[in-house]
Amino acid sequence: MAKLICVDNDNHKFGAPDSGVDILERPKRVYVDPLGDTHKVSIWVNNGDNYEINNCLKKDLLKCQNLYELYKKQVNYNVASNHGLDRDLPPRVIIKVENMKVAFEHGHLGTLWPREKGKRYVEKNKPACGRLKYFFAAALHKFRKFKKYKFEGEIKERVTSSLVNTDIDAIIFGHCHTQEYIQDLIFNGQKYIQVFLMPQGRHYFRVHNDDIEFFGSERGWL
Repeated sequence: MAKLICVDNDNHKFGAPDSGVDILERPKRVYVDPLGDTHKVSIWVNNGDNYEINNCLKKDLLKCQNLYELYKKQVNYNVASNHGLDRDLPPRVIIKVENMKVAFEHGHLGTLWPREKGKRYVEKNKPACGRLKYFFAAALHKFRKFKKYKFEGEIKERVTSSLVNTDIDAIIFGHCHTQEYIQDLIFNGQKYIQVFLMPQGRHYFRVHNDDIEFFGSERGWL
């Protein structure tokens, strides 16, 4: 039986850029299989940076923190992220879905960024900021959309290294704000692993038996 997964990443609520997706609203997408059976989302994942604890305005901090705590209780699984300043969440969560082991990771701790860089970011940054830093962050992210993200070189090598000796079948990343979703296959020495790098927004995946496929997005920034 097919299962639907909802993955939220990089929505940056109270930050810039805010995706415009209402991530407190339960996922609505469904899949109607060839037999006419309807499948709703059964797994909902917070894949990081969905609330902007780091660069939200000081006047919004308390509301942002409270809504983040509420959101973390609503979803099924949470992973650590840099803008969420998460110190108590796991960097990678692995879930058995149908006949697949699917991993979820934001990506700032040793994969899309070097581990020490990601760790240092969380340890050194403090919650909230003034208007100058807020608008600088907004300008920086707007500039990023003109620079196409490429999954190659050192980044791809780091991801490959992080997958050695793992028995997962697929991994889904956020963090990098790609313009469109990127899908690749990586050989870890024993098997091929499907890798997905996701844009900002709310994304859906369909898993059936031993197959996973991207099933569309909701996003309001790009």
